[in-house]
Amino acid sequence: MIDTNHGSRPAPSQEALEGILDRVRDHASGAPLSHAGLVERFRYQPDRSRLLVFVRPRRTDHACCLLVNEAATDRTLRDLRRELERAFPDLDVELVFPGA
Repeated sequence: MIDTNHGSRPAPSQEALEGILDRVRDHASGAPLSHAGLVERFRYQPDRSRLLVFVRPRRTDHACCLLVNEAATDRTLRDLRRELERAFPDLDVELVFPGA
């Protein structure tokens, strides 16, 4: 779940990241992010003091649902970023949307 580029700083622990994913709720489903499938993986880059969060985009074919899903996803990702920044204040947290 966490990829690391080797460096002098220790990577955030798998347990700490999983704990955050268990605490933060997906605003669309109410499920913890650990079960919602929104976060694909993390990548820690110690040389840049950065934690990348790879996010799976939600897909829908209905225009009305798209707006609701976007709003819920935005709130969820804001909550996730806040929790990660609180847990790892010395890291820059960056959300990555592959294929977007």
